Amino acid sequence: MHDRDDHELTAAERERFEALPREAMPSRLLEERIVSELRVRGLIGARHARRFAWGPFPIATAAAAGIALFASGLAVGQWMGARHTAQTMLAVQRQDAANAAAAVERTGKAYLSALGALAQASASSDPREVARAREAAQGVLHKAANEMVRMAPDDPVSAHILQGFEKAEVQATTANTTGKQRLVWF
Repeated sequence: MHDRDDHELTAAERERFEALPREAMPSRLLEERIVSELRVRGLIGARHARRFAWGPFPIATAAAAGIALFASGLAVGQWMGARHTAQTMLAVQRQDAANAAAAVERTGKAYLSALGALAQASASSDPREVARAREAAQGVLHKAANEMVRMAPDDPVSAHILQGFEKAEVQATTANTTGKQRLVWF
C-alpha cells in the first residue's frame, strides 16, 4: 500500500484517501476496447464457436456408444421376447397335452362302448360279421399299443400286448402252413 516511502500518511492525506470512491464503473468505451482486444487474441468468441465443433475422436466415441446402446437394447428385447415365447409355447403344449389326453379318454370310452356292443351282438349276429368286428377291434388295439410303445418305450403293459399279438401271428402262420386256410374279411 505504500510506495517507496515507509512513512505514515498525514491526516490530510488520509482524509483525501478515504474520500476516493471505492468502486468506479468503467466507461463503455473501455469495455468495448477490452472485448475487441480479447477477440483479436482469440480468448473469447473463438472458444464459444469451437465448443460445438466435434473432432474425430468425440464423434467416434459417440457413435460407438450409440451402437453399444442399440445392441444392448436389441439383445435385452430379444431375450425378453424369447422368454415370453418359451412361456407361451409351454402353456400351449400343456394345453395341447390336456386336449390330447381328453381326446384319448373320449376315444377310449367309445372303443370300450363299441366292444361292449360287440360282445352283446356276438351271440345273435352272423359269425363272419362278429369275426370281422373282432379283427377290427384287435387292429385298433395293436395300433394303440404301437403308439404307446413309441411314446413310452419302457412301458411293460404295451410291450406285453405287442408280444401277445406277435405270438398270435406266429400261431396263425403255423396254423396256415398245416393245411388250414384262414380267411379274413375286411
